[in-house]
Amino acid sequence: MDYIASQGWDTGEAELFMGLKDGSLESLVLRGCSSATPDQIATTMLKHMLQALDFLSVRGIVHRDVKPGNILYQHQAKPGPDHAPYNFLLGDFGVSNRQVLTKTFASSPLYMAPEMRKEVFVMGEQTHKADI
Repeated sequence: MDYIASQGWDTGEAELFMGLKDGSLESLVLRGCSSATPDQIATTMLKHMLQALDFLSVRGIVHRDVKPGNILYQHQAKPGPDHAPYNFLLGDFGVSNRQVLTKTFASSPLYMAPEMRKEVFVMGEQTHKADI
């Protein structure tokens, strides 16, 4: 990770600053990619996102807004065999929270888990499973 700086740790709203990425999964899909097949992109992205979500889950954190616009990518010079030439990263932790503190409704409606819909949402039932 290309960490640059951070601030706000004592305010409860920490901000991390990283170098710019090449774009989001959403922009990559919309513009197309000639250097990798859709299967290679999907397989690589899914592996990286499952690793990121596992990392968060083990630490009791729920992202609550996993969507193509929040999956960032950076081009890799030397991809592994059968992999897309991208490194995917999960970004935008603006509505993420510790699982024990997730008591409010938060997500992007088009990408949220069905159990998170306002009609069926029961306060206090959010877990890392909603991210997957």
